[in-house]
Amino acid sequence: LYANVWQTECIARIDLESGHVTHWYLMHGLRGALAARRSTKTKLDVLNGIAWDAAKKRLFVTGKYWPAIFEVELTEFEPGQAPSDEDVAKRCNPIRGARNVG
Repeated sequence: LYANVWQTECIARIDLESGHVTHWYLMHGLRGALAARRSTKTKLDVLNGIAWDAAKKRLFVTGKYWPAIFEVELTEFEPGQAPSDEDVAKRCNPIRGARNVG
């Protein structure tokens, strides 16, 4: 199961049997890149659409008021390049992340 995290640019992959998050996918930068390409001032809102094409093993994402759908290739971070658990908490769970800071 893939789930977007409300008010963030994160997607959680959830194990259906345990209910635990097994992977985090950071979509940071998609909205900004899309906004930079747009000629109109229409607000691009949150990431909120996820679709999995099981037949071709493809993931698609979009957002509220986004004029495009992105096909996303999910890749692992290179060794030593993954964000820390604290950074993921700040980006993907703003309420919890704020409590963990300072």
